[in-house]
Amino acid sequence: MRLLAVAFDAVGQESAFGVDSPPMFKNLTETYLHGPLQSTKTAHTGPANTAIYEGIDRSDIHGTGKAMKVIPWNKIENPMIFDILAEANVKMGLMNLPLSNPVKPYKHFVIVHETRTPPSQLSHYPEEIGKYLENYQGDILNELGTEAYVKMIHNGQKAFSLSKKYAYSKVDVFKTLCAERDVDFGFIYFDFTDRIAHIINRSNPVVKSMMLLCGDILSNLMISLKPEHTLTFSDHGWGFHGDVMPGPGLHNPIGFYIYTGKEGPRKEAKILDLAPTILREFNIDTPSYMEGKPL
Repeated sequence: MRLLAVAFDAVGQESAFGVDSPPMFKNLTETYLHGPLQSTKTAHTGPANTAIYEGIDRSDIHGTGKAMKVIPWNKIENPMIFDILAEANVKMGLMNLPLSNPVKPYKHFVIVHETRTPPSQLSHYPEEIGKYLENYQGDILNELGTEAYVKMIHNGQKAFSLSKKYAYSKVDVFKTLCAERDVDFGFIYFDFTDRIAHIINRSNPVVKSMMLLCGDILSNLMISLKPEHTLTFSDHGWGFHGDVMPGPGLHNPIGFYIYTGKEGPRKEAKILDLAPTILREFNIDTPSYMEGKPL
């Protein structure tokens, strides 16, 4: 595998590089480029992920609060990084990327992220990979449903235990498909970090457990898939309940990134820089419409 991209929703730099930072993250940051990652103008999964795919900040179109719009793949105006890579015959494996509905027929597999759909009903391409989803347990909302999840909002440890089980079921399916289909570019997204951040405060020991799980997942994927380079990042940060900055339950516009494609010290970057960086890994020039530059 040429490049592995691993996204953890709502992990801020204070967790990625602070006292909660997992050993795996600390080891990588001793050598490789890393630092705070500025999200989109509206620090939310919707516009942030559109920015990752298209390289443009469309926060104004997405809106804010309850008026937030979801822009599916077929509504993104310019070619996404996946379109460009597919045109260059790069073999891709894409798992649970937000907004990935409807599915485009990219090679070699796409599994759609939809947190309120049972795992057995997740959309995927091509159809024959459906047999691999028998061992995929989704996430908290997939498995429990919204009502049961809401009842659990004050039990961070239970939320974490379930998230760990679901996350590893996702990892196992992803590793199997990437290996069997010999993909060049693997992109997998995890949202248990965002789910947990919605229901706990920063002093909760679950925060450290959550970050250790992120490190274990990254280590597991890197050891198994042996990518030449790895790009790990979050779409935004999170102001855990009870914090004074930026406030209880608010999204923080600063996430994190770690990129093994370059050696270097801590350096600030923008989420708009991710698309050009991914394309450069495959020797593809940045299109003129993209607003960022390669890391």
